[in-house]
Amino acid sequence: MKKLLLCLILALCCLQAFAFETHGGLRVGATVSKLAGEDWEDSKDWWEQEMEIAAGVPISHSDYWGMGFSIGLFYEVSLFRFLAIQPELFYTTYHGGMKLQNDTWSSDWVKLGTIYRLAEASAVLKLRFSEQWAVFSGPLFMYRFIAPKEIIISPDDRDSDPVTNDSVFKRYAFAVVGGIEFRTSDEVLLDIRYNYNLDSLDDYGGSWEDDTVFHGVIASVGFLF
Repeated sequence: MKKLLLCLILALCCLQAFAFETHGGLRVGATVSKLAGEDWEDSKDWWEQEMEIAAGVPISHSDYWGMGFSIGLFYEVSLFRFLAIQPELFYTTYHGGMKLQNDTWSSDWVKLGTIYRLAEASAVLKLRFSEQWAVFSGPLFMYRFIAPKEIIISPDDRDSDPVTNDSVFKRYAFAVVGGIEFRTSDEVLLDIRYNYNLDSLDDYGGSWEDDTVFHGVIASVGFLF
């Protein structure tokens, strides 16, 4: 009887030690992103030369960071007091491009960009330092179910249209994500994360593989259920 009681106490202690605490939530935020890669640099050089020929004046180019947004759900499962795993599912837009500027008249410029609209799924591992602070990192899968938008911005106009031939863009890509979280209360948290593409969403076919990727920073607020 004593052995049975001891086994029962040990079993309850083990169950308590591995009783997972879970939290579901909604996260909304703003994205800031840019394009990068050797092929992207070549593309900017090509546009600069073409614009110089057309305008007859010196033209310079630079990257610009575009704004977007992110919204979705997450579900945190605490494995231990200091460690948790968090599956996530989001809809996110990334926007980046180039700025071509007249070197003679600084007010004469145009921005050429692309807006990617993606469904994202990730499972991040979260390391908690205290009740408020945590860092996290994990893989990210991105799926494009809507055609990207091409955007042209000038001082006097802004125009964007869906890409008519979206076959030159891949349906999916992989990335990694990492960031830091601050929990302001039992119901609200803030986080800043950085997404980095591991492969390009551009796909022009043939043997040439485009390496254009985007880097994204997301600042968001989460609401725990």
